[in-house]
Amino acid sequence: MQAPFASLCIVACMFVPLSAALCVIEHRMEIEAKLQSKLEKIFPEQSEREKATEVLAEYGKETYEQEPIRVRLAILKMAGPSIEKLHEFTSAAKGDFRDVLSWAEYPRQSKHWSATGAKKEKLVSADLNEYETWLNT
Repeated sequence: MQAPFASLCIVACMFVPLSAALCVIEHRMEIEAKLQSKLEKIFPEQSEREKATEVLAEYGKETYEQEPIRVRLAILKMAGPSIEKLHEFTSAAKGDFRDVLSWAEYPRQSKHWSATGAKKEKLVSADLNEYETWLNT
């Protein structure tokens, strides 16, 4: 007997298991909720939050601007409660989104790309812990 989500659906002209498509949708909704939550915490005043949202929305307008929600979270992490810095990091992301992702998600690894073995594992763990702590507080 087949699981209810094991059937196939067509997504972007490719066959993808429906359960995988639902997982992607669920993840997107979760990360969008995290973005909104972080905006509310960093900008508790509604007028400032609206300005911040407007600045962040500048990234992702162009078709080549990838992973807009993830990049907006990275911009927000780097800028903190500064609208001016939001503009700076949004501009940087529009130039090359990978820079902002690297600065926000991999601050230690981006400075030590050639690290291997235990040193690399330590960097990966520290970066992951830092980002998850920021994201969930």
